[in-house]
Amino acid sequence: MPSTILHLFLPDRPRDGEGRSPARQLAHLLGPEASGLLTLLEESDTALTFCAQAEAAPARAALRTLMEAHLPQLPPELYMIQAYPAPEEPAVHRNDAAEAPLNEDNLPDEPKSEDTAAPRPNPRDSAPDDDNDEAILPDLTARTLAEIDGLVGMREFKELAHEIVTVAPQVRRHGSYRSFASQTYLFVCNEGDGLTTCLKQLCRLLDACALFQTGGVQHRLTEASFPYPRGKEGLKEPSLPMTGPGVEPLICLDISEWVGHTGEPTFRRWLMKLMQQQNGRILAFHIPYVEQRVLQITLLDLADLSFVRPVVLDPHPMDELVAISRTFLEKNGFTLDEDADSLLEQRILAEKSDGHFYGMNTLSKMAHEMIYRKLLYNSRHGLTNSLIQANQVSGFVPAEASATAAEMLAGLAGLENVRSQLNAVVEQIVYARQNGMSPPCIHMRFVGSPGTGKTTVARILGKMLKEAGVLRNGGFVEIHGRDLCGQYVGHTAPRTESFVRDALGSVLFVDEAYSLFRQEGDGRDFGQEAIDTLITCMENYRDDLVVIFAGYPDEMDRLMKANAGLASRMPYEIRFANYGRDELCRIFLHLARVNFECSEAFCTAVQNYFDALPDKLLGAKGFSNARFVRNLYERTWGKALTRSRLGGSLTLTPEDLANAGRELSVEVRQRSPIGFGR
Repeated sequence: MPSTILHLFLPDRPRDGEGRSPARQLAHLLGPEASGLLTLLEESDTALTFCAQAEAAPARAALRTLMEAHLPQLPPELYMIQAYPAPEEPAVHRNDAAEAPLNEDNLPDEPKSEDTAAPRPNPRDSAPDDDNDEAILPDLTARTLAEIDGLVGMREFKELAHEIVTVAPQVRRHGSYRSFASQTYLFVCNEGDGLTTCLKQLCRLLDACALFQTGGVQHRLTEASFPYPRGKEGLKEPSLPMTGPGVEPLICLDISEWVGHTGEPTFRRWLMKLMQQQNGRILAFHIPYVEQRVLQITLLDLADLSFVRPVVLDPHPMDELVAISRTFLEKNGFTLDEDADSLLEQRILAEKSDGHFYGMNTLSKMAHEMIYRKLLYNSRHGLTNSLIQANQVSGFVPAEASATAAEMLAGLAGLENVRSQLNAVVEQIVYARQNGMSPPCIHMRFVGSPGTGKTTVARILGKMLKEAGVLRNGGFVEIHGRDLCGQYVGHTAPRTESFVRDALGSVLFVDEAYSLFRQEGDGRDFGQEAIDTLITCMENYRDDLVVIFAGYPDEMDRLMKANAGLASRMPYEIRFANYGRDELCRIFLHLARVNFECSEAFCTAVQNYFDALPDKLLGAKGFSNARFVRNLYERTWGKALTRSRLGGSLTLTPEDLANAGRELSVEVRQRSPIGFGR
C-alpha cells in the first residue's frame, strides 16, 4: 500500500489554558497513533508531520476530518496541508541527505554507459508530475516554510516564500538557475522591522530548495551599503567580491541614500556593472519604508536593468509587537500569562515615549529583562517554573503615579497662569462632549525658555485628559522636531505617521518644533513635508490625539506665521514664563527635602544664593530655569557626599551650596557672556 507524508501548518494562536499552540493541542489530543490511517511523526508549535498508509488524496481528507473534529474553531483558511509520497529508498531521499551537500557518499550509482545514463537525482528534488496537484515538499523545505509562516506579520515575505517553493521544482527540472537568479528583491522596511530575519530565512529557503548555484559556502548572506556620493567623493566602484569561489550567494545592498536619485546616470552605471558581475548570485536591495509614489519610482528605475520583486514589510502594530515579544520569550523557554499582555503594551509605549524605538532589538531586550526579573523572583520565592505572571516582574513597567493630575499640577512651583489656562481648556472640552456639541480642537503650543516646565506639564496634561475621559491612554510621546524628518525622499511622511500612530490616544509632544521651519530652502530638508503630514494627521485624529508644539517664543511665532494651516489647528498657546528667585528657591528646597533634612541655616543660604542671582541671567533666553536648579542641587549633595566620606556627616550645609554654586558659575561664564556680576 502506498504511504504519504503529510505536513500540517497551523498558526501560533489561539493558545489553550496551558499555553499550548493549536499544533500542540492537536498532538496532545491525538497521541502518537493519530487514527487508524495516520501516525504522528513530529510536532512543533506551528507544524505537525504525519505518515499515512494511503495515497495523498484520502490521507489529506482524513487529516481534514481530524481538524474539523478536534479544532473546529480554526477555519480551513487558517491552516495548510502539504502531502508527498513517502520515499521508498531512504539512502537517497532520506531527511538527513536533504540537509547535506551532495558528495560521492550520498549519490546513487550511475550507469557506466553514457547512452543509458540517467540524470543525477537531486536529493532535495521530489517534484511531482505536472498533472499531480498535490504539493510535494522535502522535509527541510517544509520546516523552513513553516518557520516563515510562523513569523508575525510580514505578509508579502510569506507570499514570496510560497512562490519560491512553488516554482523551485520547475527551476531545477529545466536547470533555469540563472533565470531564477536574475530576479532581484527590493525589501522596503524601517530599522528593526525584520530585514535581517527575512534575509536569513530567505537563505535557508533557497538552500533547502536547492536554488543556490554555489556550493561549499559557510555564510550564505552578505549585507552592505552603497552610499550616495557627496562632495568630491565621486562614484565608488562596487566593493563586494561578486566573483570567485566562496562568495556568498545572497547579497543585500542598502541603497537608502539613493532614494529619489535612482534615475541618475551615476546610479544606473553602478547598477549595470553590478548586474554584469552578478555571476548567478541572488541580489536584494533595501530602502526604508517610504510612501507609495516614491516606491514606484524606485521600482521603475531598478526595473530598467533588473527583474525586480518588491517585498514591503509594514511597521508592526501593537498586537504584533506583543506577539513578537511572546515569541522571544518562548524561544528562551518562558511563557507569559495570558492576562499579562498589558505589561508588554505598557512597556512598549514607554520605550516609544522618547521617540526612539528599535523594533526587534528593543523587543529582544525587553524579553531578556523580563526573563531575568522572573528568575530573580523564582530565586527569592523558591520557585522553578517558567510561567511569567504580572506580579513576578516588578519594575518591568514604570510605576504609575498615585496622585491625580490636578494634584500633580498643583505641586509644581509657580505656573498659576498655566494651571488656570489648562483647567479652562479641559472644562470646555468635557462640557462640549457631555452636551453633544462639537468639541474644540485641543492641539496646543507651549512656548517658553528651557526648564520652565513645558515637558512636565505636557506629561501631566495627558493624565488629566485621560481622567476626564478625553483620551484613551493618556500616554506621552516626546520627540524632537527634526525626528519627524526622514533622511531620504519619500521617507518623511511614513516616519511622521509612525510617530502619530504611536501617540494615538495620548499626547505627542514635539520639542523645538520650530526646527522644522528653515528659511534657507535646502532641497534635501524635509521639515515642510513633516509639517504638512502632521497637519493632516491632526485633523484626521483630532478626537484621539493631542499634539503639542514646544519651543522659544520668537521661533514659535515665526513657525506659526509661515504655516497658517498649522496655526489654525493649534488655537491654544500656553506661555511659560521664566521662574522668579522665590520660585527657584522653592524648587531647590523641594528637591532637597525629598532625601535630606534641611537646617534653617541651609535654607537661609539657599534663599540668599538665589536672591543674589543677576537680573541678566534670569532674563536671558538661554537660562535653563528648573534645570539650572536641578544641576545646582545635584552638585550640592555631591559635595556633601564627598565631604562625608572624609569623616563628616551626610547633611547639606551652606558650605556645600557655596562650593557647588562657584563651580556652576564658572561653567555658566564659559558658556555665556552674561556672567554672575550685577
